[in-house]
Amino acid sequence: GGCYGESDHKPIINNITHAHYEFEPAEAWACVSNEAKEFITKLLVTNASERPTAEEANKLPWLLNRTNQSTLLASLNQYQ
Repeated sequence: GGCYGESDHKPIINNITHAHYEFEPAEAWACVSNEAKEFITKLLVTNASERPTAEEANKLPWLLNRTNQSTLLASLNQYQ
């Protein structure tokens, strides 16, 4: 079985092992920023030597901006 019943899993496994994916359906990804998609794309690289380390991933724009926003909100909340 699995998630897709008794169907052939070879295409799914092939897509995973070769990092073949698309951000679809488009309407599901419409509210996701390009920076977030770039973050996902950089992490879904099959060759480990080409993937960012955790330290490098922490410096990617989407995560860096999320951290900066959280820090700013925490700073603002202390004055309420």
